[in-house]
Amino acid sequence: IKVAFARNLGITVTPNPVNNNINLNFNNVGRDKVTIHIMNTAGNLVEELTTANRSLVIPSQKLPNGIYEIRVVQNNEILDARKIVIQH
Repeated sequence: IKVAFARNLGITVTPNPVNNNINLNFNNVGRDKVTIHIMNTAGNLVEELTTANRSLVIPSQKLPNGIYEIRVVQNNEILDARKIVIQH
């Protein structure tokens, strides 16, 4: 996977810390589908979702409390990565 953080993609992840749902918005990622990877602090993939929408709501209830990285991937390229904290 290639990394391409330099572009201004208008990706937002709210709220942070998360206690219920993770809200993702993608303003400038084009029309192709994006894949969301949620990684734990050990670097393991704990959730993977794909969407063609410009926003996505991810329930956080099945994720234990902790720090995670959300990666936005498109065409085998990481467009952005954000840290989030899950606190139930």
